[in-house]
Amino acid sequence: MPAEIKRLIVNHCGPVLMGYKPAAMFMLRSEDAYGSLSGLLPACLELMVLRKSEGGLLVLVFEKEKLEKTLLEAIISNENIRAVLAGKGYPLGACGAWRKSYEEMRDFTRIGDPAAGRLLRFAHKIPKNRRLGDFLPYNCHQTKGSQEPGNRDFCGTKHRKNPPVQQAPGRMGVCFGFLDRLKEQFTSSQFPHEVGIFLGYPADDVLGFVEHNGQNYKLCGYWKVYGDVERAKACFRQYDECRERIQTLFQ
Repeated sequence: MPAEIKRLIVNHCGPVLMGYKPAAMFMLRSEDAYGSLSGLLPACLELMVLRKSEGGLLVLVFEKEKLEKTLLEAIISNENIRAVLAGKGYPLGACGAWRKSYEEMRDFTRIGDPAAGRLLRFAHKIPKNRRLGDFLPYNCHQTKGSQEPGNRDFCGTKHRKNPPVQQAPGRMGVCFGFLDRLKEQFTSSQFPHEVGIFLGYPADDVLGFVEHNGQNYKLCGYWKVYGDVERAKACFRQYDECRERIQTLFQ
């Protein structure tokens, strides 16, 4: 496995793989690196190019159901978040489609939840052409009561083929409507700070960053904190633990 891909998985993908974070954003140097990373990720995770530049590819790795839940919670619970997203052209009118399945998503057993049990049962080095999901229990990310056997990865879904860098047009789903709009925002001259909502940052911290232009924060860790410091510290410790656990896969 290329050292760059190993570093990206350990440093950025751990909390997403474990279900503590809906998405992660980072740079890849080339399309070859994109293909290598995509081939290692479990089938339940999506990989999307937000922007191409001479420096490489800015990509977002995300778990669709968790990202939908994160966005919906932020939109429902915070009027200011709704105003920011509406002002930038995000399709808030389509959010009603999420409400019907919202309770079901809340009950969905995720790999990072205490009820899901242990995440990492194995600590193996990942050989060439093998996936992270090959070393994780296939059924710990399925819905409750599901015991479907078969050639599955830890998300309970079949392995996928490596997707091309260019995403297929005409994708369906409210989540992808928001992601397509986010991608459009990355082509503008100003950085779209609302990406923090997609990454699972607390709404107070996303809004505080915009209001204070990145200054006067209370704490700086995985993001700049303007709201609940103790909650952020607990989250940072959780993310650190994810990195340590994923690191064991490469020892």
